[in-house]
Amino acid sequence: MQCWGSCFSPQQVDERLFVYTNLVVLTWLSAYEHRLLKDPQAREYLKVFFDSEIPRMYWERHGDWHRPRRRLTRSDRFFALVNDEYLTAIKAGPPSREHEPMTRVHHT
Repeated sequence: MQCWGSCFSPQQVDERLFVYTNLVVLTWLSAYEHRLLKDPQAREYLKVFFDSEIPRMYWERHGDWHRPRRRLTRSDRFFALVNDEYLTAIKAGPPSREHEPMTRVHHT
């Protein structure tokens, strides 16, 4: 991850959590683009996803939730769904699962 420049996540968050979050979003995007994931199911996944602090932190930092998105392509429509669910989660209040700092495991 250090090869890609500046940190992907805030200093207090292990970057692997943001990388994993990014992979989840890209997986859902691919499924949505191939019509394997429909709007209601995507919304349900995203609702659960954004009930956790890490995905919220990730989307706040890397999403385009602050810009209106034209819904021309299927990927545009997917990201509009992501933005809608993110903003709904933020308006609903704190996430039910806060960031849990990882502890190092020492191998002997």
